[in-house]
Amino acid sequence: MGTEAQHASPEPAVFRTTFGIPMLLTLPVVCLNLFIATQFPPLDGVSFAILALSAATVVLMVYAMLSTKYRVERGILHVRMGPFKRSIAIDSITSITGYGITRGRVYGLGSDIVGITFEGGAIDITPKDSDGFLAAIGFSSPSREMP
Repeated sequence: MGTEAQHASPEPAVFRTTFGIPMLLTLPVVCLNLFIATQFPPLDGVSFAILALSAATVVLMVYAMLSTKYRVERGILHVRMGPFKRSIAIDSITSITGYGITRGRVYGLGSDIVGITFEGGAIDITPKDSDGFLAAIGFSSPSREMP
């Protein structure tokens, strides 16, 4: 058995997102808006537009909550949040920062942000198991710079 067989993993590692303060504050406000919009009769289509917009926002938020995940498979990090997807070669990652200021698109719903800088850009994610995620992509701590 060679060294290649020891490092190959047939199963992808999948990590879910956390749900933090931004998500917990936004969802009740949108649901309250949806409830209020249903209580008033339509006035020239304005109430219907508010109702439709509120309902679409709730559906999009639930879709984002259920679909947000980070998958590490065959040297590639696949990030997904709702309709937004990104694939990043793990070899192209130059640094990982923990709990940093957002520098790119945020693929997550939590408040504990892990920043990933790679050749060609940066993204931020919020994995539930950040230590397991960092181990899966080959980083031991969020502040370690990749050589």
